[in-house]
Amino acid sequence: LQIVDHPNHRSAHAEVTPTGAGITFVLVFALALWLMVRAQFPYPDAELLLELLPALLLITLTGLADDFRPLPWVPRAVLHFICATWVIYIIGFPTLIVLDTEIRLGIAGLVFGAIALVWLLNLYNFMDGIDGIAASEALFAFAGATLIAWRSGISLSQPVIALMGVCFGFLVINWPKARVFMGDGGSGFLGLILGALALSEILIPVWSWMILLTWFIADACLTICLRLMRGDKIHEAHSLHAYQHLNRALGTPRTLLIVQGVNLI
Repeated sequence: LQIVDHPNHRSAHAEVTPTGAGITFVLVFALALWLMVRAQFPYPDAELLLELLPALLLITLTGLADDFRPLPWVPRAVLHFICATWVIYIIGFPTLIVLDTEIRLGIAGLVFGAIALVWLLNLYNFMDGIDGIAASEALFAFAGATLIAWRSGISLSQPVIALMGVCFGFLVINWPKARVFMGDGGSGFLGLILGALALSEILIPVWSWMILLTWFIADACLTICLRLMRGDKIHEAHSLHAYQHLNRALGTPRTLLIVQGVNLI
């Protein structure tokens, strides 16, 4: 189908590379989820995520279509908000616990929750600019949440373990020098499912999920703020993220090690 990424002056790669390959790990995860729900013993997290699967698949297909032929931003944004609203509707209106006090956000939680999910899935797309970074960041977050839960005596989440598996499998062919790219479909899926796990507080609180994703959140937010202060048009593509500066200076493998080293610390 010639779904390929042609290098340009912003690219970190020099050769035409197949993209849109994120559909592979999405379908493998969907199959794993279905098998968990069909199992004789219950996986509560699997049943919840199965209800979110329509939104996750729609985000993936939207991104895959954008990889094939760039979509206008308006219909893409509408689809993103539809999917985010569906996720909030299924998991319930978000509440925040601050200093042991539960704050019920009501309709405001729906609005801010949907905006946060749309931001996170687009943020993941922004940060997917060099080989292996999006898959390794997701693998780190899933593994970190699982390790924290295990150390805390919390029952492990089989769907999160499945997500670790599909990310590791994809990383094998996406590690520098990448043979395929996940594309917008894969990065959108990872951003949305990470947001859903955080807001539903599977395994660990939302604050802990944010800490595990600190590099992505800090790098994307700080870069946009700096570009706004300089008067840049933030909707235009660029290669000014911190990880992209590191990549140009040190190369992709070292950049990935630095990113995951900071995450670990």
